[in-house]
Amino acid sequence: MITHLHIASNNKGKQNEFGVILSPHGIALSFPDAAIPEPEETEDTFEKNAILKARYYGDLAGIPALADDSGLEVPALGGMPGVKSARWLKSFPTPQDAWSSMAADLAGKSHAARLICALSLYDPIGKTVVTVQGICNGTLVFPPQGPQRFGFDPIFIMDGQTKTFAELGTVEKNKISPRSKALRTLLDMRPDILYAI
Repeated sequence: MITHLHIASNNKGKQNEFGVILSPHGIALSFPDAAIPEPEETEDTFEKNAILKARYYGDLAGIPALADDSGLEVPALGGMPGVKSARWLKSFPTPQDAWSSMAADLAGKSHAARLICALSLYDPIGKTVVTVQGICNGTLVFPPQGPQRFGFDPIFIMDGQTKTFAELGTVEKNKISPRSKALRTLLDMRPDILYAI
C-alpha cells in the first residue's frame, strides 16, 4: 500500500491541487527540493512529458512518484499552446498579457477549447508506469473572470458550467478538473493501485 507519494512538480498550484484531491486517501505527500533542477520537458505529448517527470523525480526520491503534464488546446489556433502551455504563459510579462494576446488571436474565430491532463504514476522499484488522461471540453471567455490562481482557470468555462474554473472555487473545481478526472480514471482502471505498489 502506498503511504508516501512523491509529487513530481515544483508548481505550487499543482501541489495544492494534488493535496486536496489525494487527502481523502490518507497518503502522505512529499515534494521536490526547490534546489533540484527540473527536468526539461522535451517530449511532444502530454503523456510522454508526464512519464519523463515521474521517472526523473521517482528515481531521485526512491518512492512512487506522481507526475502530470497539462495544458490548453485551442482548435482555432491549431491546437496551441498545447504541450507548450506553461512556456507560453511564462513568455508574457503577466497572465493578463497572455489572455489579451490569445483574445486578439481568436477574434472572429471559435472559442472552443479543452484542458488536458496526463497523469503518470511511476514505481522506481519495479520500474512500472501507469499513465492516464483527463479532459475537460469547454469555451474560452474574455476578459478573464475570477481571481488568477492557477493556469488557465480565469478564461475557461467547462461545458455544462456557467462559471470559469477560477470562479468556481478550489473545492468545486477539484471535483471536475482534468487533474481530478485523470486521478479518478487511474484509480478506476487500477483499483488495486493504492495497495499494489
